[in-house]
Amino acid sequence: MFSIDSWPPFAERAVSVLLKGAASTLQKVCGTAQSVCPEYYNSTGMVRKLVLERFG
Repeated sequence: MFSIDSWPPFAERAVSVLLKGAASTLQKVCGTAQSVCPEYYNSTGMVRKLVLERFG
């Protein structure tokens, strides 16, 4: 019997939102750089900064 899983649309949406957030953060941190800047991949300080910005 054929059955359809109901979770793929939710997983696709979650990945899409995650990628949009990562792109937004990359642009905010690295500006117009053509590659990932050190401030982005050295995430310890960046995560703290973004959490403080977002949640005060």
